[in-house]
Amino acid sequence: MGKHIAIIVIACLITISVFGIKFESGADTFEVKGYLSTEVSYLSGSYSTNDMKNFYAGLGYSSLMMDLWHGSMFHFRYTFGIRSAFPNPYGGSNNTWISGMEAYGEYNPNDYISIKAGQVITPLGYLMPIHLMPALYPQVGPSIFFEEEMLPYNTTVDIRITIPLRGRMSIPINLFGGKPIANYGVRKINPAIGEVDVNNIYLFGIRAGYEWNDMLKAGYSFMASEQNLLYINMPYVAFDNDLLLIVAEASHKTYVKAVGKKSEASADILFGMHFGPVTPYINYEYMVVLRQEKEYRRCTVGVDWGVNDYLHLKMQYDYRRVFIQNSMTPVWLLRTSAVYIF
Repeated sequence: MGKHIAIIVIACLITISVFGIKFESGADTFEVKGYLSTEVSYLSGSYSTNDMKNFYAGLGYSSLMMDLWHGSMFHFRYTFGIRSAFPNPYGGSNNTWISGMEAYGEYNPNDYISIKAGQVITPLGYLMPIHLMPALYPQVGPSIFFEEEMLPYNTTVDIRITIPLRGRMSIPINLFGGKPIANYGVRKINPAIGEVDVNNIYLFGIRAGYEWNDMLKAGYSFMASEQNLLYINMPYVAFDNDLLLIVAEASHKTYVKAVGKKSEASADILFGMHFGPVTPYINYEYMVVLRQEKEYRRCTVGVDWGVNDYLHLKMQYDYRRVFIQNSMTPVWLLRTSAVYIF
């Protein structure tokens, strides 16, 4: 019943927001915005002993964001998120509904300091902070490691300090930590042997970067847990101008007390070219997962068409080779998506 009520409320808010919901009263401003993504996809075969669905038509990565500003210094945000889980190697639902994916207050005393507290998206790498904003990246679904929940999604406190340099260059530094809601799916229910339940420990981290003219973003993220049970290292670089789109990021996660294989790793490289509103791209990803000694290799070609300021149409073809306990399964995946920005 609660889920149906939530769906009705969200549908009403989205309907209203099509006409632009924004209220201003003195120093206060309230706004509703977000991304609604629908997906139709087909998987050629199964690479799991669970009941994997081969066809999916439904919601993709989507979010509904409600923002309240009080002057220029105080900001409050609540985000309802939908994470697509197709293809789901663990069976069950192909999307996860997350109320309060973001629920925080923010204090901005000036242009160089931001302090967020509550339920905050973890500032790890490039894709994590924007993965619920599907118009900001070309892929249908951001990356395989989101399917496997390799990274903690949330943190409690995020302090961002921006050091301005000459020209339009800057050095942003994030200091973050807390006891997060880190996994929403299979890892919360059935973790691997020796895998830390990151929902029940404190995690602390730092991300230091370099940004230039809104075109180049590069940096390094590091996160560690209390009692030194878990470490995450994550370098990234992203370049985007009127012609080229290049994104590369990697992650390495170590479970100190895991039995057998102690680490997981991923590498993701995307190259695209902008031809006006059309962006064809190629993408390669490699990933090793602790669960079931699983390894992914994925090659992708796709295209993202920004029809207008409110609609993106996407299509991509994945070829995957999935290795599970020395057994290899090749599959292909055709994905199409429409993203409406409101």
